[in-house]
Amino acid sequence: MIKKALKTKKRKGGIVIKNLLKMMKPFDIIIIFLLVALSFSPMAIYSVQNSQNEGDKIYAVISIDGEEVDRFLLTGNEEHKLITYYPAPGQYNII
Repeated sequence: MIKKALKTKKRKGGIVIKNLLKMMKPFDIIIIFLLVALSFSPMAIYSVQNSQNEGDKIYAVISIDGEEVDRFLLTGNEEHKLITYYPAPGQYNII
């Protein structure tokens, strides 16, 4: 009884796959593989750009009313600094 059930499942699965293969054309398979390959292209482009930018330095830019007031190199090896900026009379920002 169990063997018959297993055989029928195999037959149904095989029939389904055969029907799918009959509906597909050779060019469909090529299109599917191209689309899968192209789906990984953004990851490849990002990794290439990221590896080229490793030597660049990153800066924090402080601006008040669109004008650059200060620029700091972000290295992670410096001690913390507290700097007070006065953008307008009676106002201040501690960074």
